[in-house]
Parts: sequence; structure tokens; C-alpha cells
Amino acid sequence: MIKTKWFLDVFTDITRKFNKIKKEDYLSSWEFSIIDQGKNYIWWYTDSSELVNFENSPCIIFWDHTKIFKFVDTPFTIWADWVKVLQCSNELDPKYAYHYLSSVHIPWKEWYQRFFKHLKTITVSYPDLPTQKAIAKKLDHIQSLIDQKKEAIAKTEELGKSIFVEMFGDIQSNTNNFDTIELWKIWSFKSWWTPSRKHPEYFEWDNPWVTTVSLWNYFIDWTDAVEYLTEEAIKKSATKIIKKWSLIIWTRVWVGKVSINQCDISTNQDIVSMTDISQDFDVIYLSDVVRSYISFFDSQKRWATIQWVKGEVLKWILVPIPGKSLQQKYSKIVIWNIEILKNQSYSLKQLELFLAQQMQESFNII
Repeated sequence: MIKTKWFLDVFTDITRKFNKIKKEDYLSSWEFSIIDQGKNYIWWYTDSSELVNFENSPCIIFWDHTKIFKFVDTPFTIWADWVKVLQCSNELDPKYAYHYLSSVHIPWKEWYQRFFKHLKTITVSYPDLPTQKAIAKKLDHIQSLIDQKKEAIAKTEELGKSIFVEMFGDIQSNTNNFDTIELWKIWSFKSWWTPSRKHPEYFEWDNPWVTTVSLWNYFIDWTDAVEYLTEEAIKKSATKIIKKWSLIIWTRVWVGKVSINQCDISTNQDIVSMTDISQDFDVIYLSDVVRSYISFFDSQKRWATIQWVKGEVLKWILVPIPGKSLQQKYSKIVIWNIEILKNQSYSLKQLELFLAQQMQESFNII
């Protein structure tokens, strides 16, 4: 038989039983965990046993601003004023309760709102304890496969970075003692502006137009466009076409993030484009050279809110000059690695969809 009760009838807020640790007490590794609002299960640790709660696990952590749930069954302490620590009644299996809450849709009505008030209004449906445990075991298994896939993706990404260092050394200090050249000598630097919004007829289908929100992938194409511009917009405004296989670089916020365009595009003023590459260089090699300067770009940011760097900063970075054949060998490795990541990401997406489906069947159609 399925029972249904209000949230407050089967969950208790026990946050007051926990000490909230100060930032100066954070450690990068130790025996006791600090649970916070981040997506990572644990970010920090502490050696202060007097701050740790040993008596109230297992329990469920809910962050009031992000709707993130975490299941904790070891001694821990918490960070921030917006973490809620929840404990379920004996009628619920703790892992079943965690998965149930994770499946609940909480509306996102406004930025940085408090969500616990919405959580307190839900109802909780549950079968007998043996059935709850069976459901939790099944969902735990799927979640374990998802976690393994995420770990595999992280290792594949790290492999790509380590191969670059192995082949070319540390770029900023040029540990392999290659000859070097300033970046401006091997590219044409271009930066264009957004067409005026006073001409809505400019923003219609023809040419892909990208902004910084488009630059999350190593390669971008017309599917990553934010909007499209007409030929008239290209002719009459301060934006122009960037030829394919150019380097597209952020100069604001995520400074130094890089993509390579696989089709002709146009961009807004927050992006610097590097076109007309010298025949002595491979564009994939150069894109990762620029990525290697991220820490330097961070040190050159200006302003406190929307940070940015001048295009001039990019022009003067030094590029090691390995042989073209070595660059091309690396380029092939990158493409191979990206294909592996695509397949891994697709598998991860399928597992996440399967988990969502199983949650719906378990909690809505028990």
C-alpha cells in the first residue's frame, strides 16, 4: 500500500544541531568533511572534531539557493547559512528519501530565491520499507554508473592536457627551449561590433552570429549561433565575417577561453578573432598555446565587475615554434580525444535520461 504524507510529517530540519564552520578552518584534506552548496560532493575538510556532528547521520543536505541535494552517512559539518540538514522519519528509508527529494520539481521563479519554503509544501509518497530499499538500490546503481562515466570524462580531459605538456613542455616558461615568436606576427587580429538593434531586420537567417555564450566547445559551428545576421547586416554594420578555422577568444569574464570555428561566423565586441594563420602553424596547436596562458590573462584582467583584457595583451604572448609535423601529430591526437569525449558525453546523457525515467516510474507510478 502506498502512503502519502506532507513533507513536514516525515522530514525534520535538524540544521541547528550542526556547527557552521568558518572559512579559516577549511583544510584541503583531513578526516572530517565540510558539506557545502557546490555540485561537488565535498570541497573542504576540517580536523576540528568538536565542530563535527557524529550523531545525526544518515541525513540529507539541501541548499536553499540551488536546489542541490546530497546524501551524507558519515560524520560531517556544514558551511554557509543556507544549508538545510534534513532527517527522515523511521517510515522512510534514508536513501529512498534522498532519491525522492532529488526527483521533486521545485519552480525557479526568481534569481537567488530561497527554495526551502517550496519544499515544505510537497507531499511524499512511499511504499513499504522493503520496496523502498529495492528502489533505492536500483537508483544507487544507476547513479554509480553516472559517477563512473563523469570520472572517465574527467580523466580523458586530463589526458589531453598532459599530452600537450609532454609534447611541448610548459608553454609560458618554454621548458623545451623552442624558438618563439609573438602571437601578432602569425595572425591577423580582428574584433567586430554588434549590429544596431534599431534594425531588427538585420537579425534574420543567413550568417551565424556568436557571442561568448557560444564558446563552450573546442569547435563551434552554425548550431552554436546565438542569432543569425542577414547579408545586409554584414555589409552595413560594424560586424564582418570571420573565416572558418580561425581562433575565437573571449576577452571578457572568462578571459582566454578559446574555440575554433568550423564555419564562417560573425561575432560581437567581447570576442577577438585571429584569422589568416601562418602556414608554419597548426590552428589546434595554437588554440592550446593560448589556453596555456589562462593564468597570465587572469592576472591582466581589468575592472572589478565584468572583467576583461585588452586585445593588445593577446598579441604579445610568446608562441613556441615546434616543427609543423609535431604540431600536426598533436592535432590528430586532439581530434581523436574529442571524439572519445563526445562518445562518453553521449553515454552520460543516456544514463542521466535513464535515471530520470526510473525516478519517474518509481515515484509517480509505484
